[in-house]
Amino acid sequence: MDNFGLHTALSGYCADNGILFIPGTNAYVNASQTIDNTEFSDGNNQILIADFTAAPVIVNGVIQETTYAGLLALGQVIDYDELGDESTRATLDETYQQKIDRRLLDLSNDLATLIGVVACDNELDITNLLFKLDINQFDLNADFVAATITLVA
Repeated sequence: MDNFGLHTALSGYCADNGILFIPGTNAYVNASQTIDNTEFSDGNNQILIADFTAAPVIVNGVIQETTYAGLLALGQVIDYDELGDESTRATLDETYQQKIDRRLLDLSNDLATLIGVVACDNELDITNLLFKLDINQFDLNADFVAATITLVA
């Protein structure tokens, strides 16, 4: 991976896996909420939000390593049944357990896989990782699994 190439690596992973990639802070995520809900049909129903700082270590004018610290959040609006048909859309009326059963358990596994693949493919060391469930976010009412993460390149 090129120096400061984390967003590019994440964007590539998302493009290859049908995930909508929204980099940046909440202001950028909120601006992206103008996206038509049809973006989340036809299998493109997951969203990855990425917001990182980068701390390069420079010795004699050469970058020795870069530490990325920030947030990765994988979210979903619609879950699908085993036949690939739309099952339910995230709503405020669901119980927390329903959200876990319908979306959050799968999102947790998908986010762990995403992090592992991106780290491996780009020779990144994961030095800190903490997941939390973040439900009913944004106008889309998407449910997310958010990871506070530190990666070293």
